[in-house]
Amino acid sequence: MIQECVTGVTEFQSLCGKLDSPATRETLQDQMKLVTEEAKELSFAIDNESSEQVLKEMCDLLVVVTGMVAMLNRSGYRVYEAWKAVNDNNMTKFSASQTDGYYTLAGYEATNNGSYELRQVDIDKWGCFNDNNKLMKPIGYTKISVKEFTPQRKEQ
Repeated sequence: MIQECVTGVTEFQSLCGKLDSPATRETLQDQMKLVTEEAKELSFAIDNESSEQVLKEMCDLLVVVTGMVAMLNRSGYRVYEAWKAVNDNNMTKFSASQTDGYYTLAGYEATNNGSYELRQVDIDKWGCFNDNNKLMKPIGYTKISVKEFTPQRKEQ
């Protein structure tokens, strides 16, 4: 089902002429403006409108984000491979033991404002979350590079 939606968005982007040439900073910025606009509309809907409108705005946001994915794919970016690598790396933000989780918790509490909570999220996974429910990076976290999924050409 997701692939069908991606195919539909790609067809729409193509018909709009957005896939006729490689993505540039300008075309990506234009698409990003649409992403920002739709994200603002979704935020407004969450705060002020019906659940039906929230769903509609979420779908609009997915369409414009998927449009940007199509633009990047057509320009040689390996978005899906990078997406998987980023998701795999995100999973390393969980500690494999409660003890390691407490080290992360203690580190954040000692060096940052705000409150933090250690939660067991699976049988062998612990996460340190801030007061906005964001999963925090553990001590020793390694940032991922997606360079291998990026076309090797001069930046525009």
